[in-house]
Amino acid sequence: MRFKVVINTCYGGFDLSDDALRMLAARRGLSLDETRDEYIYGGTCINGARSCPALIATIERLGEKESSGRHSELEIVELEDKNGLYSINEYDGWESVYTPDSHHWEVALNRVEVEPIRIEIGGE
Repeated sequence: MRFKVVINTCYGGFDLSDDALRMLAARRGLSLDETRDEYIYGGTCINGARSCPALIATIERLGEKESSGRHSELEIVELEDKNGLYSINEYDGWESVYTPDSHHWEVALNRVEVEPIRIEIGGE
């Protein structure tokens, strides 16, 4: 499955320009404050906001440069993963994105089976 995700590619942090924020709010039928909360203040990925079709369409329409906020450089990244999974990693605002298929995973050699713990509440 191929899909698109928006990330910030500079130090600073993910942010939208005023024009992009207004266009996205109109597309979603949200107020500017609701849009800010969901897409900017919600962290790197709240409810799949970074792959939201309305966000992608807004940035494609305005262009990445015109959609970027004051301290951001937004980029639409095309990914492929059989399940449509992705994870955004952030350091000082600069983001990178991974899929399970694009990242090398190590298997712990010292895995230990743990017995489940039973907790009784109320003396039952």
